[in-house]
Parts: sequence; C-alpha cells; structure tokens
Amino acid sequence: MAVHEFQPGPLSSRRSYQLERDGVAWRIGRRSGRIAFSDIASVRLNLTPAASQFHSACVITGRSGRRHTITEAYKPRFFGDATKRTESFMAFTRALLTAVPAANPAVELGAGPSRSEWITAVIVLTVIAATIAGGIVIMAIHGRIVWSALAFMGVLLTLAPGFWGMARSGGPKPLDPAAWLAGHSPTPCRSRRQSCPIWS
Repeated sequence: MAVHEFQPGPLSSRRSYQLERDGVAWRIGRRSGRIAFSDIASVRLNLTPAASQFHSACVITGRSGRRHTITEAYKPRFFGDATKRTESFMAFTRALLTAVPAANPAVELGAGPSRSEWITAVIVLTVIAATIAGGIVIMAIHGRIVWSALAFMGVLLTLAPGFWGMARSGGPKPLDPAAWLAGHSPTPCRSRRQSCPIWS
C-alpha cells in the first residue's frame, strides 16, 4: 500500500503515513496510531506549483476533530538540504482519494487552502501592495530614491507570487476526486457551487 514519509521542519519529528486495507496508519516520532476510513470526516488537498515557496498538503480530519496534516516537505534536522518528496506525496494522495470515498461515501472532500490560510494570504498581499505603493508615493513626494527602501520592496515582491496563488484560489472548494484522478486540468473553479478539481 502507499507510504509517504516527510519531516515538515528541522525541529519536527519525522512522520510516516501508510495506507492500509481499511484505514491509515501513522507514526510521528515515537508515537503511532491508526485512523479507519469510516472515522475520517474530511480530506482537503492543497497543491502548490513546484517552484512555490509553499508545500502541497493533504489534511485528514477525523470525526473526533483531530487533524493530520501531510505535506511533501522534507527538512532534515541537522544536515542536508530541504527537499520536496512530491512523488511519494502524490502517490499517497491519489491512493487516499481512491480508497476513502469508496469505503466512506459520507466523507467531505475539499480542495485549496483553508479559510484562514486564504484570509491570511489576502491580508498579506494587501499589506505588500500598500507598502510598495506607499513607498513609491513617499519617494516621489521627496523627489529622491531610497535604495534601502527599494531593496525592501524587492524582498516583498519575491513573497507575493506564493500568496497570490493562494489568494486567487478563492479559498476552499468542493473536490471532485474522479476528475482529478482522471487527470483533468488542475484549474480553479469560478463557482463555489461547482464540483472542483484541485488547482495549483
């Protein structure tokens, strides 16, 4: 069955999730457990572009309210470069989307960032735009260029693409697993009433 191992941060424990016949077995450091497909209330996928500073994630929420956030990130604790384990992450999520709805038709499937992540992205983009616009106006009023301010604006611009992708998604939307598993184009839906594939 599909297995995915990752480490979300250098100070985090290594994590492993394995798809079994009727559930998902997990291990986080020395702790381990299992969640049956019938106990999964929702699954939400948020896929990001390969070049994004953000990582794709799959959030499994149990009926008890406990959340398992599975990402493609692998950040070694002491040595080695941070990488994205996209191949095993995608294999795991594809197998998960095949198995869970078949065993638990009542499961809620969603795509995109969470509501709080989307709101945060909109706020950050607004702050970035306001800061850059304000800086340009102030320099124009004083008739001189402040190079340190321009450098800071440049740093802000490097952060904008990742937040823009999250903001333009419109927040969480329903997921049509059949469309995604069939390889349909991962583009955002324009209507919240439309059943949506995953976008990047």
